[in-house]
Amino acid sequence: QIAQKNLDIAMALADKLIVQSDLKQHTAYLGAGNMLKGKIFHLRDLPEPAEQYYSQADEIFATRNLLLLQSRVSKNEGWLGFLKKDYKQVKTALYQAASQAKLANEPLAEIEAYTLQSILASKLGYDKEKYDHLYKAKALLVDYQLDKANFAVIYYHFALFSETPLEAKPYFEQILDLPFKQENVWIMEDAQKNLAHYYIAQQAWQQALKLFPDRQ
Repeated sequence: QIAQKNLDIAMALADKLIVQSDLKQHTAYLGAGNMLKGKIFHLRDLPEPAEQYYSQADEIFATRNLLLLQSRVSKNEGWLGFLKKDYKQVKTALYQAASQAKLANEPLAEIEAYTLQSILASKLGYDKEKYDHLYKAKALLVDYQLDKANFAVIYYHFALFSETPLEAKPYFEQILDLPFKQENVWIMEDAQKNLAHYYIAQQAWQQALKLFPDRQ
């Protein structure tokens, strides 16, 4: 009931934003209102109205060439394809998201689109594609020469895709060797936890303790 009430409030705010926003003067706000309405219908498992509002948001953002915002809409459409179990829509929407981000000169958003495509391919059972897109994201990080901290999400999913704890271990270790980035705290904590479980299962108590030096 609480979640439903929050969605009702969000819908009222989205409607208000749309009514009060002019296409020429408040393009980003008008598009955001439509994107929010699409997201609310999406969260309510209503794909048809969600698609309608996402499309409207994309058209509005396109009038001012707001490519990064268009990329966000496309990512939502990728998630909508996942809701419908439609991998073709997932693939089309997220390739578009990556292209829009590239045109906007936003490399992290471009890489995020390929990473998301890998995640959703995995969730839908496309094993080859999940690796193809993850390797593409990794290659782009190298090509763009971005901060090494950004590799955390890539290594994390390679670890999650691993078939055994032993296969996942080096990826978790690589995560802990990366420079600190606030957004990666949850990934680093999960890497620590998984490595601790691995070492405990191997009865390698000292190695497990070394993962938490501040607690010794």
